[in-house]
Amino acid sequence: MEPPIEQVFETREQLLTSIRQHALSHGYAITIINSAKERNICLGCDRGGIYHDHINAPEGEKRRKTSTRRMNCPFRLYAKKLVNTNQWEIQLLII
Repeated sequence: MEPPIEQVFETREQLLTSIRQHALSHGYAITIINSAKERNICLGCDRGGIYHDHINAPEGEKRRKTSTRRMNCPFRLYAKKLVNTNQWEIQLLII
């Protein structure tokens, strides 16, 4: 999966639209992990994290079939509002 490139956007909405379109064209989705509306946004891949099996069925017992989209996606995006220009800058963080 190819992460978006680091760049600067005029508005928060423009940033989110552009990032989500890029992700959709590469077969994944971007979600907001954490946000302070007028200061910063932490974005992550919808496939980030590791699947944890929470079904505690004993060995040999009938188990419910489950699946997950999680595949330990290695990146997060951090966007912050630039104080002097009111633009939004995005930075790529590799986990």
